[in-house]
This record gives sequence, structure tokens and C-alpha cells, in this order.
Amino acid sequence: MGAESYHRLDVLKEWLEIFRNDVDRAELVTFVGSNSTDFHLNDVLFNLSGLRDKIFFVNRTTASPDPDTYMTQRRFGLPLYIGRQGFADEVKKAMSSPLPEELALSSFRRYELPVPSSTVPSVKDIEDLLIFGRIVPEHLARDNSRNVSDYHVERSLTNTIQDALNGDTCISLVIGEICDGKTLILEDLCIRMAIGRPVFRLRHHYDDLLEEVARILAAHPSAALVVENCFDLSRDQIKGLARMFDKSPSVLVLTSRNIAAEAEIAELRLLDEFETFEAFHVPRLNDAETNAIITLTDQIAGWIDFRNRGPNDRIRFVQNTCGGSLPSFLLRLLHSDYVRDRYREEYNKTQSLSPTEMRAVITALHIAHIGHATPLSFLSDVFELDVGSMLERLGCRNNAFRLVRVRGQYVETVPSIGATNILEQV
Repeated sequence: MGAESYHRLDVLKEWLEIFRNDVDRAELVTFVGSNSTDFHLNDVLFNLSGLRDKIFFVNRTTASPDPDTYMTQRRFGLPLYIGRQGFADEVKKAMSSPLPEELALSSFRRYELPVPSSTVPSVKDIEDLLIFGRIVPEHLARDNSRNVSDYHVERSLTNTIQDALNGDTCISLVIGEICDGKTLILEDLCIRMAIGRPVFRLRHHYDDLLEEVARILAAHPSAALVVENCFDLSRDQIKGLARMFDKSPSVLVLTSRNIAAEAEIAELRLLDEFETFEAFHVPRLNDAETNAIITLTDQIAGWIDFRNRGPNDRIRFVQNTCGGSLPSFLLRLLHSDYVRDRYREEYNKTQSLSPTEMRAVITALHIAHIGHATPLSFLSDVFELDVGSMLERLGCRNNAFRLVRVRGQYVETVPSIGATNILEQV
């Protein structure tokens, strides 16, 4: 049967979806005793750049591997010429070894505390953060270690939430508008929490998410778990999480866009029933935060309209014209001629892409427009192409292409307001 025949069978198509899901979740995938073309992997596994490091092909021992088979397998993973007995020996050896200290996780990933950068953030790094949404964790760690805003605006809300979590609050929910700094507040909290306790961040919400959380808490009773866009979870998952963390030594940090939908309001009421739950709304910029955003934005030389204002006029612009709202301020920055030209300059780098590749980039921008990052595996499967490799080819890894990039297992783009600007004007 050829690849086309596989896709015509409804039952097998369901199996392929299960297969993709299992491969995405697994720590290790091994094909034993079969030709790599049997499964037509090029028609099944599209997220190669995210999978290649964990896929292995066990072939019979041979002095001269077939070059075509080798190249096919090398595209998807690593060919091994150890035979079935060699593979069995490796499995026995692994089974007799001590269990790894780290848990095998699918939905969550353990957060690694970044080392603070030793130098002052460059103007380019600050511009990349404000305009393109590219975060350098080492610069965030530096700001936190020195209690300064050399790279980003340190929000007073971060201290408020940290104090609450160090007190009686076990479940916190950070609510705010798109582009009001929730992600950076969360990054700052992770840096601070990771100093004293293990931190785990949600990567993908699989059906057995609650079972995985139970394993994490059994191994790390004081762990902190972080879930962005929490109302994307089912009602049962949210309730199950809250039950595990209420009145416990562990803490749960949730975020959500401003709550409007009736279902989200109901889920917020559900969380309100828990005694150690507390909601935090991202406030307007205070005086110190206003001065910090002015100092940072002043380094973007191309925003002439802002740079031509005097010091007092800049404060009035942020506090009165923008109402102290960070999204309102960013709306004006990201809609400026300078930023639009920067976006267009980056967008022009996509001219070498095929129509399908271009649709993948546009889809990522649309998803960013509504306030989400896109799972790399999702985008690859939808468009049946290796999106990670495509973005590497454009230069996102070395920051040569800034509109779209891969961070962990997610495709990130410019800030939501910037994505809207690109879709409407560029």
C-alpha cells in the first residue's frame, strides 16, 4: 500500500493521529526491524526538527549500510546498526540502571533558572523585546538580581503576587489585557520562585494532565506550577488542579486574558470557592513604571514622535493620553511608521517561502493576534511541513528573522498588537 492508500482509510487515519500524539509525548521513539518507508513517515511526521533528537532506527548489523535507507532514516532520526539483539541488550542495561532523578513529563517541563547576564542589555535587545517580543531570559534575571529595569519594566504586581504566594495564597490567577505584560510578570515570578523551589511550566495539556501533576507533587511537595491561558483547560482540569493545590505547600500560578466569556466567568467563580485562591488584575502603570517604560522606549531612536516630546510631555503622554495603559502605549509604538517599516523589512524576508510555508507564518500571526503562542507540532501537522526547519532556514535561530521564532516547542511571533498591525497594514 502506498501513502495515498493509507490516507484513504478512515480507521488508519485515526490511528495516525494517535501515533503522532504518542510520538510527540514520548521521550524516546525506536523503530525496530522495519523499513522506515513502511509507515510513510514523510506523510505522518511533519514536526521533524522537534522530534529528530529522540527518534532511532534499529537496523541489522552490517558492514555497509544501504545509502538510500540510511539517508531516509537520517532525515527523521538516527540510524543504529546494532540488530535486534543489540537493541535488547541496551534495553536490559537501561532497565538495570538506577531510575533517573527527573520525572518523565509530557504536559509540563521543568523550568531552568537562567544565569543573569554580565553586561547591560544592548539597545537592540531592548528593541527586540518591545517590537518583536523576543525575550532574553538572562537579561530578565539580571534585572531581578539587581532590582532594576535596565531591560524591562519590573512591575510592582510581581512583588504583590510573590508576597501572597509566600503567605497564605496557594492558587493565584493573573488577569489582564493582551500585551499588558502578563508574560513578563510570569517570567519574573518564575525566576524568583525557582530560587527556592522547583518550578514546572505547562507545555501542552494532554488528557492525563492531572495524573502528571500528582506525580510532580509527590516528588516535589513544594513545587510551583505555572499555567498560561488557564481557561483553555477543561472545567474538570481546572477544578482538579485547584483541589490539589488548595491549602498545600505547593503553589499554582495561572494567567488569563480579561475574562469576558460566560464560560470563563463560571470557571472564575469555581476558583473563588477555594479558600487559598486569589485573583490579581494587572494594574495601570504607576509613576516608577511610567518612568521605566519612558527610559526604555527612548532608546528606540526611530520613534520620532515620542523622542521629540519633552520629559514632562512624555509622562503626560503615558499617563493621560494612554491612560497609564501599557497596551495603549504599545499600540501607539507598534503602529508608528518606524515599527511598521521594521515589520515590512522582516516580512520581505519571507519572499523565498512556498505558498504553504507562507500560510503557516500567517497562521502563527493570526494566533498571536488573539493572544496565543502556537504549538510547533500543531502548525507542522496542519500544514504538513516541518515548520521548525523552515524557520531555521529563514534564520530565526540566529535572530536574522524576527517576525516568527521557535521557543521550546512553541512558535512565537511579535506582540499581539504588532501581529494585528502586520496583518492589517503589511
